[in-house]
Amino acid sequence: MSIDINHGLQRRTIKIGSALKKLFEDSVVQRKDLWITSKLWCTDHAPEYVEEALEQILRNKFFGVKLGSSNRVRNNQFFLELFWDQQPQLHAFCKSKGLHLSGYSPLGSPGYQKSDILKNPILNMVAEKLSKSPAQVALCWALEMGHNVIPKGTNETRLKENFDVFDWSIPEDLFAKFSEIEQANWFTLKKLFEDGGATRKTCGSSGYSPLGSPGYQKSDILKNPILNMVAEKLSKSPAQVALCWALEMGPGVLPKGTNETRLKENFDVFDWSIPEDLFAKFSEIEQARSHFSSHTTLKSSV
Repeated sequence: MSIDINHGLQRRTIKIGSALKKLFEDSVVQRKDLWITSKLWCTDHAPEYVEEALEQILRNKFFGVKLGSSNRVRNNQFFLELFWDQQPQLHAFCKSKGLHLSGYSPLGSPGYQKSDILKNPILNMVAEKLSKSPAQVALCWALEMGHNVIPKGTNETRLKENFDVFDWSIPEDLFAKFSEIEQANWFTLKKLFEDGGATRKTCGSSGYSPLGSPGYQKSDILKNPILNMVAEKLSKSPAQVALCWALEMGPGVLPKGTNETRLKENFDVFDWSIPEDLFAKFSEIEQARSHFSSHTTLKSSV
């Protein structure tokens, strides 16, 4: 049995861990019969956060289990689609580390990613030559790339069709055609400017969480010593200085708040500015790295 858990939802993770513990204690199921997948959340991808985050996942689900040889990371689950970056570097890295790759959304996510890989002309050409459906060819391609796939479906006929991918293969000449599929990219704003579809005058930018998200992002920018030093010199609050800095950088800001006094304070950022010498100090703040969510499977012997 496989259980896939979103580690970003901490309380749900803990509840699932409690339920699993009871099932183990009552001998309803044995740990060795379960394959449990969790997520190394995007806020924990910086090298200094990884081990601590994985330890927390284990504590939530297995109550005290530590990382070690019997419960190490074994699998990397990632977004897989012929359109969306076939990621040869990721394949090479995981292979070098003995990590297996699992791909979710191998048949696309037209309602979410605005992509419909099953209508791709190259995929359909290959499917026609092999007398297979485009979905079968997409799944077979992924399997031949060396990873397992997690297709989503509710139609019984298509679900059965998805299993008919193991007793045939894609010939090399047709397999090579997939490299001709234009790859999409998560970061399209720069391309939009370069292609002339937008200009700095017609497309503005807004920054959310300008005051940090200590409960989610492991950051508490309002306690930063440089920010507090600047705030003290200007007789302003750290929040006001953070907002003023963001506005002087160019984007709009979307601070979140519920305290009426602080909400009013947040608006007092338009009739003053940060002197250049103090503004330059912000470049000394150590920068964290932001990543997209990656999915990690922990196979434990507990």
